[in-house]
Amino acid sequence: MEISEILSLGLDALSTTIAASDTISKLAPRRKCNIHIANSSKCYVLQNPEGRCVDPPPPRLPSSSSGSAAFAKTPCTGRGFSGVCTYELLDDSTQKATEHMAIFFKVRYDLNLNSNEYAVGVFDINRERKSSLFEELSRSGGTTFTKSQANGSSLTHTSQNVTIKATMSNNYDSVVKVHLSDK
Repeated sequence: MEISEILSLGLDALSTTIAASDTISKLAPRRKCNIHIANSSKCYVLQNPEGRCVDPPPPRLPSSSSGSAAFAKTPCTGRGFSGVCTYELLDDSTQKATEHMAIFFKVRYDLNLNSNEYAVGVFDINRERKSSLFEELSRSGGTTFTKSQANGSSLTHTSQNVTIKATMSNNYDSVVKVHLSDK
């Protein structure tokens, strides 16, 4: 075999490897979480959502409406993934937001070892909605939120003004369903 043939085979192998890598990186992520929210509150409008997602939630969810958002694991990163989606709770009578609702989810890397987790809660509007809220929801229990494993049962969190009920599926393409109602 001549050197030119060897180089040609090497270039073909490299080209095939690069093409396969490009294809793999374009595939949908293996782990994702869809959140579906139904607002049955007659007193509160959900507005100004926050969260890093691939398909954002509606900017506003008035009474008797619903919406959804999709979150996905960043490709080529280790382990499972988690996140938080928040909405301001706008009091329809005063047109002021004094609280926000948070939805936390954790989609595990290996469901044979641990179940997925989720939490819902209501926090003061002045509370930072970024990393400290995420840390609180992911690591501890508290009175401002309710947390559970995704084992088929639902969880309920009742604050001063609203009740949040939620369920989560325990698989890699997980779904969280959230229902907000007046207390």
